Amino acid sequence: MIACGPLDSTPDLAEAILELAAAARWPVLAEPTSQLRCGSHADGALVVSHADALLRDAAFAAAHAPDVVLRFGSAPTSKALRLWLERHAPPHVLLVDPDGGARDPSHLASEVLRLDPAPLCSRLARAVAGARSKPADARWLRAFEDAERRAAAAVERCLAADDALLEPRVIRELGAALPDGALLYVSNSMPVRDLDGFLPRSPRRLRVLCNRGANGIDGMVSSALGAAAAHDGPSVLLTGDLALLHDLGGLYAARRHALALTLVVLNNDGGGIFSYLPIAAHGDAVDFEANFRTPHGLDFAPACRTFGVRHTRVGSWEHLRFALKESLGSGCSSLIEVPIDRDRSLAHHRAIERAVADALGGR
Repeated sequence: MIACGPLDSTPDLAEAILELAAAARWPVLAEPTSQLRCGSHADGALVVSHADALLRDAAFAAAHAPDVVLRFGSAPTSKALRLWLERHAPPHVLLVDPDGGARDPSHLASEVLRLDPAPLCSRLARAVAGARSKPADARWLRAFEDAERRAAAAVERCLAADDALLEPRVIRELGAALPDGALLYVSNSMPVRDLDGFLPRSPRRLRVLCNRGANGIDGMVSSALGAAAAHDGPSVLLTGDLALLHDLGGLYAARRHALALTLVVLNNDGGGIFSYLPIAAHGDAVDFEANFRTPHGLDFAPACRTFGVRHTRVGSWEHLRFALKESLGSGCSSLIEVPIDRDRSLAHHRAIERAVADALGGR
């Protein structure tokens, strides 16, 4: 299989990777920040967009452990993908690392290739095609295609069954609202994970950038505004409330430089990601609410008025769609606040996991 983590790839590289995948009949597990999930090249069955959900199912993960992995970009965002590879330790993990960034935190690489990835893929594709008298066996690829269809249908059923404002459907609505050529800057923590889990393939061009690592929460607004200043087209920041608070003063740049950025803020009043971690089970023993959830109870509207940024707190899906359409066409900066019930969100994510597992049926 081919795994694509965060990668600011060009259209030529995306097409070369998919050319190789088509010749070898390998699935491409591509997260949005790899730039392979969206664009004309993604309008096919090779790109798997529900890998995180698929690999959370232990039966599917065990039955589809690869022998060879060709990896591009930084370490994948998906914990499920990382644990899958660590548990099954493929004998051949080829890490294409032209910059020598040592992007292998799991220490699985059997070989590191410091070379230009696009010519590599193109030459490998020709070699694979020329070495066979008949096309490669497609059963392996079809297994991923079938699982992708089942997972997508299960996710859609779950989203349709719950009309509350929750992150998975926000991702779907945002993906549908973004026009061709848009820039999406995504925050660390849960937003980038939800984007990986729920942004489907799309033939529309979408450039997805992200701050990751220990300092991934810092300077998020400023980073997104800087990217928006350099981008010729609509720009959106998808962030959580804590990341916004860490760089609230960055909104001044929007006013000072008359920049246009749509900020979509998933406000669950604190650090929602900690509810998914083992520490949540210790509750009062670790004063979980105060020390990890860190609720702030702040109103963003006064800050938006201070910096001259339009503020909208949505209360329905129709309201969100209208706010996105209005902001993307306004030519100025707007903050769209989506209130999230953190307990309901946790239950919703767990329900989606179970639904995908049921849909796979132990495959």
